[in-house]
Amino acid sequence: MSIDSTFFLLFINFIILLVILRKFLFRPFLENFEKRERLTKGYLKKAEDDERLAEDKLEEYKRIIHLTKNETSEDLARVQKEAIERQREIVDSATLKSRNIMEKAKTEIIEATSQAKKELIEKTKRFSAEIAEKILGRKL
Repeated sequence: MSIDSTFFLLFINFIILLVILRKFLFRPFLENFEKRERLTKGYLKKAEDDERLAEDKLEEYKRIIHLTKNETSEDLARVQKEAIERQREIVDSATLKSRNIMEKAKTEIIEATSQAKKELIEKTKRFSAEIAEKILGRKL
């Protein structure tokens, strides 16, 4: 088996295809993926901030409970009940927001990945057909 000029032409075509794919497919895909990753990190940071806010609110309510300890037991029980309910609402709200943000981010990443895969498959088919046509010298 000997190497003739078609091998070099195929090799050059392959290199050209790699350059084209890198410029028009891989780089935009990676940029889009990095953008999604930055958005996800932003959502996660917001969720963490919300959770810290909920924790701060919880600490504030605990401090209020401590200051009202000298009041009557009826008032103390009422304030404790309100603080616990409010704490539960804040934590539940922050947890729900965090879950929603995480689910939305995961869904967006999955959709973006799926779309990118579809685009990559389509472009690969198209480029393969073009290469085959050039190699064979006729329309497929």
